[in-house]
Amino acid sequence: MVDVGKGNTCTINNLRMILKGLDMDSDPRSFQAEMLFEEHGSEKCMLEFFTHKPDVMYTVILLKSGNLIINGCVISLDGIFKETYRKVPCVTVLNGSGIEMQNTKCKGDTTNGASTAGLVAFDSDVKVNGCTFAHFKSGGIMIQSKPQSVIEITNNVILSCATNGIYI
Repeated sequence: MVDVGKGNTCTINNLRMILKGLDMDSDPRSFQAEMLFEEHGSEKCMLEFFTHKPDVMYTVILLKSGNLIINGCVISLDGIFKETYRKVPCVTVLNGSGIEMQNTKCKGDTTNGASTAGLVAFDSDVKVNGCTFAHFKSGGIMIQSKPQSVIEITNNVILSCATNGIYI
């Protein structure tokens, strides 16, 4: 979790981050029937990411406040346990924060069919340049923005993403 406060910036360079999830063998919910998540980009689809309760959501990076620069990193959800009641993004940006991603590779799950997303941002400034988003069942880049939000998405590779490659 990154919570540096409004006006402050944190930078992450050349780091590899992997989230596999909790030991699901002891969780009875892991054996429930599959949830039917929204398959098209919409306001309902964005609500399914559980960002209204950030303390209980799963994500590799959660930006609560301030600005975050991610440069040259690899963020992977490959092999994450399939949770039947949650979507799991690599990076989540909450209201009023700002993110700048450069030359970063994000990979969803190719093993268990988990509902994963690359970048999920709510009412935030987003700049994504030269990044790769691959194998996300719940969208590559999913953004819910206000008119005053600055959104720049340039020179990226988005492949094998269901729901949407980019949703704004």
